[in-house]
Amino acid sequence: MKELYNWIKCNVHELGIHNNGLKIAEQAESNPALKSLIINLLNKADFNISDFRLIDVAIPDELAEKIKNDDDFTDSAKERYLRPSKNLLFTHETETGNFQISFGLESEGTKAYFRLARLLYDIKDCGCVLMEDELEESLHYELLVHYLQTYLQTSSKSQFIFTTHNQQLLNENWMIRRDMVWFTEKDRKSGSTILSRASDMGLHKNVSLMNAYKIGKLGARPVLGSTLIDTDL
Repeated sequence: MKELYNWIKCNVHELGIHNNGLKIAEQAESNPALKSLIINLLNKADFNISDFRLIDVAIPDELAEKIKNDDDFTDSAKERYLRPSKNLLFTHETETGNFQISFGLESEGTKAYFRLARLLYDIKDCGCVLMEDELEESLHYELLVHYLQTYLQTSSKSQFIFTTHNQQLLNENWMIRRDMVWFTEKDRKSGSTILSRASDMGLHKNVSLMNAYKIGKLGARPVLGSTLIDTDL
């Protein structure tokens, strides 16, 4: 049991392990291979990002002095406001010139892919298990497929477990086998989750998994009420 526990502790990564953009950038600054991989993936994703860097941000001395002498601020508040911080800037390369955008102003898709690029660095060489919830969040469908294909071509030792609401992936049978797909359905009596593997549902190999799901053969669909709203409530 101890051997199994140690393997899980070392190889099964916790959900959302790389959710902090600043921490990813800090890791990349001290790891050229990581930074090169992230920039390479962002470029292939058509984000026209050629570089990213961290800069120190400090409030002006005059304002800092006012905060220090202001009795309306608690000591902990003063410490929080006066503490040096960092800002993550992305350099975008265009035909008319380069410009920089802070991480907070980037699109949600760019921020999501920046995270996923960091994740890919972990799984390309290690024999580990990684998990992501709603992998498709803020990503164009073609970009989602591109990422999954990149993962499959890059890693042969790791296992990537993710949830998704994107039904289109059911059509990607050239990439996703039926034994890789699990449907989740809520038990109405207990509220627990029931898992069903697509390969165990007895479908003929020529039957479209997507079509079978959409007509209700595979379950795992929300039971929705009427679209009419009672205006008297």
